[in-house]
Formats: sequence, C-alpha cells, structure tokens
Amino acid sequence: MQQLTGWFQAVDSDRSGQISAQELHRCLGMGGNNFEMSTVQKLIFTFDSDYSGQVGLNEFVAMHKYLQSMRECFQFFDRDRSGTLDGNELMQTLQRAGYQLTQHALYAAMPKFDKERKGSLTFAQYIDFVIFLGNLQKLFEFFDPQRTGNVTLNFDKMVACTPYFS
Repeated sequence: MQQLTGWFQAVDSDRSGQISAQELHRCLGMGGNNFEMSTVQKLIFTFDSDYSGQVGLNEFVAMHKYLQSMRECFQFFDRDRSGTLDGNELMQTLQRAGYQLTQHALYAAMPKFDKERKGSLTFAQYIDFVIFLGNLQKLFEFFDPQRTGNVTLNFDKMVACTPYFS
C-alpha cells in the first residue's frame, strides 16, 4: 500500500488528492502500461466511485488491484508467450472471467479492439475489451432485472444504448 501511495502522490501534481486522466496516463506509463488515453478515461469512469471525474487514492488502489489481476490472467493464458492473446487464448480468459460468448460473437467484436487486424490483442487492447464487456454486461443486466438471460429492446432503447458501444 505504501508503494501505491508513493506512486499516487508522485503524479498528483496539484496535491488535490485526486488524479486526472492525464496524471493517471503518466502514472500507468511509468509502470509500463501504455494505454491509449481513451482507455485511461474508461478506467477512470469504471473506478470513479464518487463521480468526481478523477481517481482518489482508494479508487487508485482498487484500479491497481484490477489491473494486476488482469495482467496475471493475461500472462497465464498467453501460452505461447507472444505478448498477445489470440482468439482461442482470449476466449479462455473471457470464459474464466464468466463471460459466455460464442466464437462468432468474439470474432465480431475483436476488430473494434484489434485495429491492426492481427487476430490477437495486446494487454492494453485486452483491458479496453474487458472494460467494454463489463459495461455491456451492466447495460444488459439493467434491461434484464429478473436475470432471465434475455432482453427485448425497441429502437428507442437501442439508440439510448449507443454510448456504451463507442
């Protein structure tokens, strides 16, 4: 915890007790996590429990634990040690995380994250993908309060969902 506090304080340049997306981007980069700014903003959105638009120390600690867990899972399933997850390795990580996707659904979604069309995801792309799935799961659960596993959306509801697809 002391090390995380030190990292947090090192990038909290205005000493506000909160770190912005830019500060978090710099912090993650110092730790070898070179995420796109859009992914950093999604991480803030995911872990910003007080809705400040920034991340406080406790939120930062939770985010660090999440990223560490995701890194361990990524490395465990990267069987060929390529530094990427191919479709089969990715499917295994998602199944372990509780996502029940068909290969068709996985391969339909992958191009959004595999921008070079290599058929595999780097760790940064994997994090972006998992955040996307988590947000979709929350959205699905909102429309399926009885947990039947099915939802019905009219066009208006579908349009209302579009921010989750960006």
